[in-house]
Amino acid sequence: MRVAILYLAIGDYTDFWTDFYSSCEKNFLPDCEKNYFVFTDRPSTISGTNVHVSSVDDLGWPLNTMFRFKYFLRHRDTLRSHDAVFFFNANALFCETISMKDVLPPGYTLTGVVHPGYQKYRKIFLPYERKHRNSTAYVGRFEGDCYFQGCLNGGFSNEYMDLVECCNRNINQDLRANIIARAHDESHLNRYLIEKKVNMLPSCYSLPEGWIGDPIISMRDKAKYPWYSGVKNASAGSGKALGLVKSFVKKIVVESR
Repeated sequence: MRVAILYLAIGDYTDFWTDFYSSCEKNFLPDCEKNYFVFTDRPSTISGTNVHVSSVDDLGWPLNTMFRFKYFLRHRDTLRSHDAVFFFNANALFCETISMKDVLPPGYTLTGVVHPGYQKYRKIFLPYERKHRNSTAYVGRFEGDCYFQGCLNGGFSNEYMDLVECCNRNINQDLRANIIARAHDESHLNRYLIEKKVNMLPSCYSLPEGWIGDPIISMRDKAKYPWYSGVKNASAGSGKALGLVKSFVKKIVVESR
């Protein structure tokens, strides 16, 4: 099988690349042909024989994460030509061997990981976008049974690229209405997956570093890196982000047709 790996490394998040790449090559679908599509503002820091690098701007938080679907669509046709596509957060580290039957067992075309912080919450307390009823990510009070973390998702190429195109379209619609969903791209991902049959990976596939348990994928602790404290403060929250968005909306809409 030919598998595409999507990876977003903007700013100092490139610090995670070397260990991510080596552990993914060793442990994630070792019997498959893998091609990596890396989106970064520091292309000189990314290397690998099977790695395709796309340059993006560092727009700050939360725009860097919200625009991931737009970036993925730069390779729309190439990604659809693969058998499967998976996205991982920059700080993912593969600790054990993972096979295709683990992430996409028979009967499933999409996969996501259960958020380790919300496993035992009743559905009415899950952190979907509940506030903005006009948001395309809005989830009603009694909708949804599982909250997926945005750090890992994927599927067979056509089904996953349908997800990417829908989430990109919905984020653009929200931005034109000056709406940023509660958890940004993660809110839109969850809205989409509510209506799909999804392979629900247990939280050991996204276990935060230092948590009790045996991780299959460990999410390294970003707080250990001195640069991380300034990442989410750089844009002073969603209010300033909305101001920045107004400068990009026309460009976003044109590029994302």
